[in-house]
Amino acid sequence: MPDGVADTTARQEFRRIRNFLPYGTMKNLKAHDREQSWLNLLMGLHHKEAKILTMIKEQTLFVEYPELRNVLIELKVPVDVEAPVAEKSTKKAKAVKEKKAPKPK
Repeated sequence: MPDGVADTTARQEFRRIRNFLPYGTMKNLKAHDREQSWLNLLMGLHHKEAKILTMIKEQTLFVEYPELRNVLIELKVPVDVEAPVAEKSTKKAKAVKEKKAPKPK
């Protein structure tokens, strides 16, 4: 296939994606088989769709798209994933390093 063209779309694959949810049929498979099925699903998708689905699975979508949380809250969509902690701790660590640095004479 040409670059940028996928075999299928996330919309077409929703039936299979739904099986990976906690109530889906994939919960009964071994972890290895479940991961292999997930990879097979991703391989048929466009690379951008696969990246977004992977971020949703790993719950890192708000790290990549921080404004998405605000949009969902404005639309009154329930957001169960907490704000990314990595950003807060990084800022705090930088502030601590700046305070401990010796002042030039």
